[in-house]
Amino acid sequence: MNDSIKNIIVTISFLFVITSIFLLNIIKEDTQISLSERRRFEQFPEFSIKALFNGSFFNKFEKYTMDQFLARDNFRSLKNKIEMSVLKKQDIKLVEIQRSRGYSTRKSLTIEKIEKVIQAI
Repeated sequence: MNDSIKNIIVTISFLFVITSIFLLNIIKEDTQISLSERRRFEQFPEFSIKALFNGSFFNKFEKYTMDQFLARDNFRSLKNKIEMSVLKKQDIKLVEIQRSRGYSTRKSLTIEKIEKVIQAI
């Protein structure tokens, strides 16, 4: 196969994937809450000329697009699995991995954790 034909096929495939994700995100109904994160998702911000020019519209729109992204929970789970298995992280947000008992959640930092971080610095 000619190199230019390969380049065209790769480019068209890439554009197809990007366009498909874009269209599916537009068609997808907005999610109101996240059970896994225990919080409400951002909804589409109200548009006004003032909000457009002072930047608040785009700040809210960015939060909205991050919350409403297609298969968001799947991507979050994949990220956590990669961090735990490939990068060998032992502490991901509020989930602490314990070798003997599996996973445990913690509400706040403990003195021991803070001292361990200070010693590492």
